[in-house]
Amino acid sequence: MRRSHLRLIFLACFALLPISNLQQSFSAEAAKVIIGMDAPTLSDLPLSVALKKDFFKPEGLNVLPVLFRSGPTAMQALVSGSIQFSTGFGTGTRAAMAGAPVKGIIGFNNKPAFILYGRRESGIRSIADIKGKKIAVTGVGSTTDYAARAILTHHHVDPDKEVSILAVGSESVFAALQKGAVDAAILWAPGFAIAEKLGMVRLQSLADILELPGSGVVVSDQLIKENPLLIKKFLRGTMRGFHYVHDPKNKDEIVSSITKDFNLERDVADTNYKFMLSILSADGNISQRSIENGIELTRQRVKTSVSTGELAKKMYDFSLLEDVQRGR
Repeated sequence: MRRSHLRLIFLACFALLPISNLQQSFSAEAAKVIIGMDAPTLSDLPLSVALKKDFFKPEGLNVLPVLFRSGPTAMQALVSGSIQFSTGFGTGTRAAMAGAPVKGIIGFNNKPAFILYGRRESGIRSIADIKGKKIAVTGVGSTTDYAARAILTHHHVDPDKEVSILAVGSESVFAALQKGAVDAAILWAPGFAIAEKLGMVRLQSLADILELPGSGVVVSDQLIKENPLLIKKFLRGTMRGFHYVHDPKNKDEIVSSITKDFNLERDVADTNYKFMLSILSADGNISQRSIENGIELTRQRVKTSVSTGELAKKMYDFSLLEDVQRGR
């Protein structure tokens, strides 16, 4: 097992320590903060670059990534104060819509990075062949679950009656599709490019039919209230990651890093890099339309009479990001 993987496992255990123990640790190293990370993905490319390039060091922060297998678990850790940040953007903002004291503070994508793929061996040649098939997603209520439902609904397929949506875990989606345990799956970068090389059928990219918040970072309402300076420092480091990714002169370095980190062939890594650039936010903001679409999609599962505008205020707070962008 690679040293980096051992470090993530150690940190994951550390994150689950009682709060009193964590407070003792933070008193010794006040600049140490923890960010809960989802399954390995390219959707948070600006953040991963910021972590690799140590763009948080000039801000006096030591940002430690911790891998969480479950979005709800990460939200519990966030609210309890065991971690300070989380990349569970979709899970977090949907939880906020239902009343959880968390908010999205920066978005990485204005368009979702999810694509529905099918197996030729299952008789799938187009979206018209999806009825009666099994579709893999990471979890019930996950962003991939919402993506599958949005795609199916767009094509007039009832996600509850005409297909079987199976929660298989974030690390098993691609394997389930490749091995034939399911007929189709919602994939994301870098898996989609590999699927195409293996001959899987690209049925529908969610980005082509819907502007929707992709990945990003959420924090607790308490942290926003009690330590906005810490959040601004984190945002400044992350914004350096945005600038680095968008700078064309860094392309070769980033593609090489993707090749190594995800064990990809160079052409597959390049395809993924270009796709991520096509959906990447310019500056961490996400559009109002994207936010409204996300809320309306969530309303299909979370019934509420609260107005879209009021829900947006519960789910997002970009005021500190705006301060950072203005040099405050």
